[in-house]
Formats: sequence, C-alpha cells, structure tokens
Amino acid sequence: MSNVRTFRGRPALKGDATGPATVTKLGFNATATYMEVAFSGSKSGVCKDHDSDLYDIDLADTILCIPQSIGSSAAACTYMAVVEAGIAPKAMLFANPIDSVAACGLIMAYYWSDKRPIIAIDNLGAEFLDAVANGDQVEVASDGTVNVISH
Repeated sequence: MSNVRTFRGRPALKGDATGPATVTKLGFNATATYMEVAFSGSKSGVCKDHDSDLYDIDLADTILCIPQSIGSSAAACTYMAVVEAGIAPKAMLFANPIDSVAACGLIMAYYWSDKRPIIAIDNLGAEFLDAVANGDQVEVASDGTVNVISH
C-alpha cells in the first residue's frame, strides 16, 4: 500500500515532473558534483562530489531533494552545462529558500537552453526531507505542489 504526503512550496521555475527521488540532507554542491562529468562529454549525471552522500549516484532524470545548495559561483554555469548535456535532474526541490547562485544557473538553463530545463521548487520545509526517501516516487506540479509516494 502506498502512502502519499503532499507538500506545498514556491515554484521558482515552474513545470510538471514525475520521477524517483534522490535525497540528501547535506548541502548540494553543483560544482563538485557535475564539473567532471558536465565538461567531459559524459552521458551520465553521476555525482562526483567525494564529500556528498550522493557520490557515485546518477542524478539524471531524478527528482533531487536537498536542503539548499552550497559551493562555488561556478555552479551557475554548471547547471547550464548539465541541462545542455541532457544529464540533469528533472527537478530540484529545496527544503529551504533557493540561493542566488542556484537560482541564476537554473534560470539561465530554463530560458536559454532548448533542452528540458530543471524545475525548481523551494520553501518545502524541513519536514519534506524527513518524509521523502531515495526511490520514492515524486510528483511535482507547476503550482508548487509536491506529492511524495512512498511504499
């Protein structure tokens, strides 16, 4: 039997998506995660951040659930690169408010790329990260509604 939990966040970059959750309660460092794969011609979005519990997990086409992002301002161009390479997550769901570097990179990719952009919903709250687990099915709606379907 499935259990559905519904959360409401702020749609920073609107869109609808469904996919498996990939979850961390640590800050997400896009530069450390993607720099190696984004600019090497890789066909996978495998996390290369050795300091992350997501290390060696393919984030492509997942719903990435994080508290917030951390790291370098180079992350902005990294988001554009992973979208262009087709190895990006379908959505990034932030428990906290989205930061300016992530917002900048995601906005660039959303409006300047002809590839599928990364949907971004923020302000989902700490209890969101407590409710979602790796592999849960997540439905994201353009109004900021997020359904977590756990089994």
